[in-house]
Amino acid sequence: MCLCLGVSGKVYSLRPVTDSSGSTSVVSNGDMLTLLNPRNVFAEKMILNGMDLTLQLGLVNMPIADVLVDLKHSFPSAQYASSSNTLLVKHKLSNGWNQRILLIYFGERFPILQFSMLLPPTIPSVLEWPHGLPITSDGKPLRVIAMPAKKSWYGSFRTSQSPAAALSDIGAGLRADGWISFTGEASSALHGKGELYIKKQPLSIMLVSFTEDGIGTVYTRPCRK
Repeated sequence: MCLCLGVSGKVYSLRPVTDSSGSTSVVSNGDMLTLLNPRNVFAEKMILNGMDLTLQLGLVNMPIADVLVDLKHSFPSAQYASSSNTLLVKHKLSNGWNQRILLIYFGERFPILQFSMLLPPTIPSVLEWPHGLPITSDGKPLRVIAMPAKKSWYGSFRTSQSPAAALSDIGAGLRADGWISFTGEASSALHGKGELYIKKQPLSIMLVSFTEDGIGTVYTRPCRK
């Protein structure tokens, strides 16, 4: 099912929101999760540019046809972006913080998967790029996310190099550090924009990708044997 953004403002779901005890609740404090009423699965601590945050995963037992209508009715000023099976919502709360919610739809027989995070009004600049997370020689850090529970890292940065040149720049250092190109996209002859790397000791994976407008992203985590 396609999550269409062109929902008519004249059609609203007036269904009340109920909590796990069956009592009726209302949207309060501008929090979208109060409306979606997800069943929490887990919350994972994250460190974004040195700031402690929490990523929440939940299951939403609401028909997908009602989700966007209800959200746009209650939060008309939020930003909505969708694809064939995902909906990303960005919303500013009354306290100045920013709420980000990603909803993933797997079909009518399954609940909607919901990822959510609260971000502060301003995100501090990265002071130090983590050791072991690759960056181009001209890279300017944008975001660094550490997920301690999984011992994984995510980073994004800006570069003036083309995707192929940036991938080559990063690849040289990774090979010297024991990383092996898995798909071969990093070969200069292929002019690739991304690559999957594997390291045997300790067994780890790394994803590297670049966009045409100069944004590089890297993600790495150990593999469980």
